[in-house]
Amino acid sequence: MARPSESYWINPEMIMAKPEQFDGIWTSFQGELDKAGIHELEKQFEGLLKERISLFND
Repeated sequence: MARPSESYWINPEMIMAKPEQFDGIWTSFQGELDKAGIHELEKQFEGLLKERISLFND
């Protein structure tokens, strides 16, 4: 998987922005996560977690 842009990892702009700018920056950040494949990653994590939990429940 290609490494997403730096703003994906660290987004000080979101933290330092004026409150009225936050929603636009947040929407842009979410778009970057979608392009980077965040939903597929969440599915992988969920599968790994379920697998690990099953080790302790069986």
